[in-house]
Amino acid sequence: MFKLRSKDLLDLGSSMISPTFTITQIVINVLMALLCGLIIYWIYKKTFSGVLFSRNMGITMVMVSVVTSLIVMVITGNLALSLGMIGALSIVRFRTPIKDPKDTGYLFWSVATGIICGVSAYQLAVVSVIFIGFCLWVLSKRFSWQAPYLLVVHSKHPDGKAFTAILKKHCSRFQERSASMSAEHSESVYEILLKKDVGQELLRDLQAVRGVEKTVMVSYEGDLDEPR
Repeated sequence: MFKLRSKDLLDLGSSMISPTFTITQIVINVLMALLCGLIIYWIYKKTFSGVLFSRNMGITMVMVSVVTSLIVMVITGNLALSLGMIGALSIVRFRTPIKDPKDTGYLFWSVATGIICGVSAYQLAVVSVIFIGFCLWVLSKRFSWQAPYLLVVHSKHPDGKAFTAILKKHCSRFQERSASMSAEHSESVYEILLKKDVGQELLRDLQAVRGVEKTVMVSYEGDLDEPR
């Protein structure tokens, strides 16, 4: 009868983990992933264009880079372990929604960097981080575009012609997004694109229109659709 000794179990367990990495290589891979993750975090902070900057999102990118490099080092050279790891990760469900699609791109960038560092491709890691970071910096800083605004108007039987004339005067494009009405009051939401920095003038002129009670303009990170 075949007997499995404790020494055989230890040898089997050690063989399942790829012995291709030495302690020095493991430390270098982890430090390289950490450094690249910090660079990604710095680029994310410099190119951020939203309303509220999330420091936790940047820290998550660093963690993803380091953890991914560790996973890659574990499954390298072992097909059975890699398939088991894929099956285990496939059941993970992330409940936190990502509002900005650019954040998803940064997370994929962190994962890819962790994979590259995990296989000790240091030159590829450095070149990819520098190249992608430079492209993102150029796109965010050099190629700027005017963001649209959301204009919320509270009114009571307003002068429609005067209201439209003011929008045409100060806005290159505008489109009504929603409208609600009660017995005496109405509320309209417009997506507008200003001709120049005339936000205060627009609000002041609209406030002077007969029937307009309150106007609010909010910065909006989105696209203004073409009118149909």
